[in-house]
Amino acid sequence: MNEDNLLQVIISNINKLTQPAIVGISGAYTSGKTYLTNQLAQRLRDRGMKVQVIHYDDFHNPLSSVTWNDKPGDEVEAFYNRAFNTEKLLKEVLLPIKQQCSLQATVMGLDWSTEAYNNPISLDIDSKTIVLVEGVLLFKDELNQYFDYEVFLDVCDTEILKRGKQRDVPKFGLDILQKYRERYIPVYHRYLEIDAPITSANMVIDNNNIEDPIILKK
Repeated sequence: MNEDNLLQVIISNINKLTQPAIVGISGAYTSGKTYLTNQLAQRLRDRGMKVQVIHYDDFHNPLSSVTWNDKPGDEVEAFYNRAFNTEKLLKEVLLPIKQQCSLQATVMGLDWSTEAYNNPISLDIDSKTIVLVEGVLLFKDELNQYFDYEVFLDVCDTEILKRGKQRDVPKFGLDILQKYRERYIPVYHRYLEIDAPITSANMVIDNNNIEDPIILKK
């Protein structure tokens, strides 16, 4: 299936939702979440629809504040449990949208360079808005109930590492691949095991071949 057809299928499902609709897009590291979200947002806007994109990474906890010693040496458990400020996303974004069907506000996202919440994010959401929330570890129990539709991108470990090498090594050096092996991929497996996002998501896409994504569940 080419990208155009994939986007058409997703949009046809979004059109069935009551607005403001919150659509979650999750998946493995390097699975193409941000790219798909941006392409989907543009297609929806081209159709005259109002769209608000929210990145879960903006609600990441500063890494320097994460306690890494749940168990001696088990940073995977710590990252899985505390990498993201779920309470902030719920309190400042998802709950107001569900309770008021609108949200005009500026929330402060994480500035990675300073490790502080001083990156302003303008939110302009009304009763006609499609809200796209994208991020890894997104479909946890405490968040699932706030998504009206969930899209999950499935990518195997080999492809995660391959894309991580292409994308991140030029910026961060070869050491980043060790983080993929010791943190990101194990955390992703913990996510699959505990939260079963492939089961809970409304749509599951095999995105190992970005030129030919395959819808496994819709």
